[in-house]
Amino acid sequence: MSLRDSLPRFANNPYYILLVSVATLISVPLTIVLYFESQHNRDLVFTVDPARTIIARAGGPSELKVEFKGDVIKTDVVGVQVSLWNQGKGSIRASDVLTPLEIRLNPPAPILQVSAAKTSRSVIALTLENDAGLLRQGRIPVTFRILERDDGGNIQIIYAGPSDVEISLVGVVEGAGAPRNLRATGWPVREKGPPSRGDRLFTRLFPWFYVLFLFVVPIPAMIKHLRHRGPRSARDVILLLTDCLMFAGAIGILFIVFRWFPYVPTPPFGY
Repeated sequence: MSLRDSLPRFANNPYYILLVSVATLISVPLTIVLYFESQHNRDLVFTVDPARTIIARAGGPSELKVEFKGDVIKTDVVGVQVSLWNQGKGSIRASDVLTPLEIRLNPPAPILQVSAAKTSRSVIALTLENDAGLLRQGRIPVTFRILERDDGGNIQIIYAGPSDVEISLVGVVEGAGAPRNLRATGWPVREKGPPSRGDRLFTRLFPWFYVLFLFVVPIPAMIKHLRHRGPRSARDVILLLTDCLMFAGAIGILFIVFRWFPYVPTPPFGY
């Protein structure tokens, strides 16, 4: 008697085999996600809005001059928004900051104006130090009283320099290390801002249509071949391998397409 014949009848059912396989594929990543969700860690993150606003361009008409506190600005004047917040479950207090936090522009570009456009709560006391010397170096010291989960703020920066200046948040938080940069990914973000309503709708509906395709085309074909009893012809083997490759290819394409989807990190407290 073979091992397959000794198993209970339901264990040989292809639907049962498929169900066990799907449950296994779901349970492994779900276990990992639940484990990390249970950890009370600190996680200070930041994101730079990819849609920057050019307030004034260099090389305009000679009669047009841009001045700031009496000084003529000969470069572009750009506005950008930086958001920072605590994405972890553990609170971050001022005493947990081992190395002072600073927003830095690289290469250094003089900052003309900086302000906290929005904060999650007033109790966090998010403060931006307006030190003239540091602002000329493209540096903005950032302090706060406490950041609980999803606490943070949006910081509006106007600087004189090219629009592709790299902006980062540096410093060290106990138990979290340096702040993490949540970069925008996927299709290039339009100059007007984040993905359109159509993009978001496509992102939400596409996975469901794709799953429907899997259950209509490759999965039923695989079940049909798995239910086959007796010797298989070369044609049956080729068809089974083709269906398996189609299923694996469909899953692979799904992951690739998801990497193309536009993703712009959004603060939990909004803009």
